[in-house]
Amino acid sequence: MSTWPEDHKRIAAGALNTLQEARTLSRNAALTRLQPLRRKMQNDHPDDLTERANAWLAVCRLCVELPQSDNDELASLWEDAIKKTSDWLDAMK
Repeated sequence: MSTWPEDHKRIAAGALNTLQEARTLSRNAALTRLQPLRRKMQNDHPDDLTERANAWLAVCRLCVELPQSDNDELASLWEDAIKKTSDWLDAMK
């Protein structure tokens, strides 16, 4: 049985869904979706897991680079943010 509260799992699952959906949007629309996610990941449970911190940092990098990077670099950043957020969710199972 998992010891992680359901709200932690819900936040991670919601973050993963937001990343997957935002990846299909235009850059401006994606950034609009990612900025609140970045704040939520930063503010909620900042001391719980290294995986959460890694996911948050990946989302931060994505938010910084989204307006200015080329598509090849962005693909790698999207994959990194999604993988690290998935790792965060998996760490709570």
